[in-house]
Amino acid sequence: MDYTQFLDPNSINMDYTRIMDICKISYILDRFSIKENDKILDVGTGTGMLIPFVHQHNPKGNIKGIDKSKHMIQIAKEKFKNIENIEFQLADVECDTIKGTFDKIILFSVFPLLENKISTIKKLIENNLSDDGKLLIAHPESRKSLNAYIQTHSPLSTPKLLDIYQQRNIFRQAGLDVEEAFENDRIYYLILHK
Repeated sequence: MDYTQFLDPNSINMDYTRIMDICKISYILDRFSIKENDKILDVGTGTGMLIPFVHQHNPKGNIKGIDKSKHMIQIAKEKFKNIENIEFQLADVECDTIKGTFDKIILFSVFPLLENKISTIKKLIENNLSDDGKLLIAHPESRKSLNAYIQTHSPLSTPKLLDIYQQRNIFRQAGLDVEEAFENDRIYYLILHK
């Protein structure tokens, strides 16, 4: 089962059913050092739940959200139709070519849904990340909490998150540069660069 078949029927309610801890999101985005006028790619944007936080850090920069769910992209486009530096595209990051280069690429609460994690991250870094750009993989929950949720609620065969140091080492063995890897009982994130 494709994750869009699981999420699409609930996409209209997605913003209301997902509890987002503003302090955690702000902390993670602060660690990511978004600069004014950065071009940002939000991979797996869904209904654009992260967009207001990114836009607050970067009100003048261009933000592009991509997702493979047609329903979620439609909702995101409607929500942000009056903000000119935000755009959305229906795209599957694992299969489609994403055009453009970006100063920052964000995968927020989407990493476990990727089937080909390493090759997808490599492709994004090689093809879409600017020379001094950074890529963020983040979750506003602990690994333990997220893995428990996946195990009990997901009808998908979604792999669990690995220990942050195991994931960092897998990326490094694949030739990727990990700048920071952190997890505790509240958050999980990795920052990679070109």
